[in-house]
Amino acid sequence: MEAIKLKRWHKIALACLGAGLIVGGVALYIYNLPPTAGPGEQPVVVQVLPKGATITASNGKVLRNGYTNYLPSGQYSVTVSHPDYITQQVKITVKQGLWAKVITPLKPAKPNMKAFSDADLGVLERASARASAEYSNNFREKNPAITKLPFTDPYFKIGYISKDGSDFTITVRTESPRYRENAIKKLISLGIDPSRYKITFINYQSPLKEAQQ
Repeated sequence: MEAIKLKRWHKIALACLGAGLIVGGVALYIYNLPPTAGPGEQPVVVQVLPKGATITASNGKVLRNGYTNYLPSGQYSVTVSHPDYITQQVKITVKQGLWAKVITPLKPAKPNMKAFSDADLGVLERASARASAEYSNNFREKNPAITKLPFTDPYFKIGYISKDGSDFTITVRTESPRYRENAIKKLISLGIDPSRYKITFINYQSPLKEAQQ
């Protein structure tokens, strides 16, 4: 009878283990699973010091330190607080194509408090570099034309602009309608499909405007 009870308890323990719980007497352990993205949510990299700080977005969501969190697109004020440190507000823009970051060390509330170690500050630097790399990789995958631009010709120049890192516009600088057409042909020869991108012509003079002058 005792053996049957033991087997039954063992099965329950294994089931709890699969669900992220370990049962041992009265002890209960919850797996530290990383945050997951909900519908329409975008990544926010969070890495702050001290490690025990509380990080709260302005929509009320508590963010987890040391993880990539997820929030719906929008503007946020993120509060980073700890009883022994000065509370800090971080403004972020969460948007598809961006990797928003909350990466900061808090300032000690008392002047005699021990400074953060180089190892701790190195964690912040690596988190920032990782977020930047993720953004760059995502930007290049989304806009492959970036690998072929800028291109300069004696009569026109093709480049690109991005206002906030989530958009991408090809720019063509030329005053001549003739070289405007040549620039489009050059895009095609570079393997860039003009129909995939927004194209802005800078310093372009319309032939109708020139005729009116």
